[in-house]
Amino acid sequence: MKRLKVTTQTRNAWIPGVWIGALLLAIGTLQQDNRAALVIRFGEDRVETFCVPFDEEEITGYELLQRSGLAVEVEEVGMGVSVCRVTELGCSANNCFCQCQGGACEYWSYWLLRDGQWQYAVAGPSLSEVQHGDVQGWSWGAGSVSEAIAPPEMTFEEVCIAEPVATPVAEGATPDSVAMTTPAGPMTVTPLSATTTESGSGQTGIPTSRVASYAVFGLLVLLLAVMAVAAYTRRQR
Repeated sequence: MKRLKVTTQTRNAWIPGVWIGALLLAIGTLQQDNRAALVIRFGEDRVETFCVPFDEEEITGYELLQRSGLAVEVEEVGMGVSVCRVTELGCSANNCFCQCQGGACEYWSYWLLRDGQWQYAVAGPSLSEVQHGDVQGWSWGAGSVSEAIAPPEMTFEEVCIAEPVATPVAEGATPDSVAMTTPAGPMTVTPLSATTTESGSGQTGIPTSRVASYAVFGLLVLLLAVMAVAAYTRRQR
């Protein structure tokens, strides 16, 4: 039985594979720092926002809503799901549109932020694609099959970077006098009239955690380059 002889040349041949594997691992780590913003309007005086992280390259709008941590009740339909209830507001899955029996209709409408403006989603949340930097919204209120009350416009940076919270406005106060704080968790905005902002450009910023990952990746590349030079120097001796 022959024994495999491992020479210096053979060991050197393995080195590029190790470098490539390390680089692919680092790139994969960077790609797992995705986040999307979720804006949920429960009514005129209650809006909550969530910055939802995910490891996948993309998820669905339904998964984004589920990962907010809110209790959600849905009805399965032919093309996915319909959202019936979020926390305590809405209808049961047995009668998802219980408040649309007569002429008036109140339900959970689904929204996508495009170029700084809300667009009424024509497809259900289980069919939509969510990628890093996207903003989606839900709104409870009166509407029809093609229009409803949109959530307040908020950019990805406002939800996932700054995360400001407006304190309740005293009677007679102006929006400029509202104190701003930074919370640790989801943002609750109240009242709605004091938090209206101009729509952004639609561009998304880079999260602080992703910047740190880029720095680590750069150091790793530098280390691998030093190792490559050292290995080449040894082979020349």
